[in-house]
Amino acid sequence: MRYLMLALLDRGPAHGYELKRAHDELFGDVAPPINVGQIYVTLTRLERDGNVAHHVEEGTGGPDRKVYELTETGRKALRGWLDEPSDLPVGKSDVVQRLVAGLIYDANAAHAAHGAHGGDGGQPAGTGAAGGDARSGSAARTLAAHRTRCLRALRALTAVAPTAGADRDGDPADHGPSSTSPGASPADPAVAGIGDLLREASLLHLQAELRWLDIVEARLARYGRT
Repeated sequence: MRYLMLALLDRGPAHGYELKRAHDELFGDVAPPINVGQIYVTLTRLERDGNVAHHVEEGTGGPDRKVYELTETGRKALRGWLDEPSDLPVGKSDVVQRLVAGLIYDANAAHAAHGAHGGDGGQPAGTGAAGGDARSGSAARTLAAHRTRCLRALRALTAVAPTAGADRDGDPADHGPSSTSPGASPADPAVAGIGDLLREASLLHLQAELRWLDIVEARLARYGRT
């Protein structure tokens, strides 16, 4: 998130709550609202590294607040990050690690249960120590829970109208934050329509994830693991 904060501040100075509003305007359709505490933790670290600086702005009818602005060091860091290649969406995701750990756990539990019966075949292979067949195993529960979450997220995204951000992008006077700080304004033509693109990316990722779950379950079923 640190580089997104740098990009938002590249538009102009802003305080933490303005950055939170700008972030939530950009990502509100595909992610929950960000905690403002996380914003300030990030700003503190960025300031420690010399990427941003702040001054205290006297509050009008309220408390004073810190207004942050991008330094030249921060601008160079942002440019450097933008020139770096992006991470590929592959590898050891959380669900993959849980699946592998669950398969190992289930195999060990089945082996222990088989041993407890003296190896006489009294308990079928693949039966977990917790009882039931392999469908009640850790790996199966991981896959089922992840599928449920993916389907729920997919339904939530498809329920959002594609033009949800159109008025917001076109009418900053009605929907923008109360501050006039440039860095606070989400109604930037540079990111017009970004909500639809983010929503589309999330939909495609979720659909691909569900197809992958189908493949995993079919492959594991072939080996009697689900």
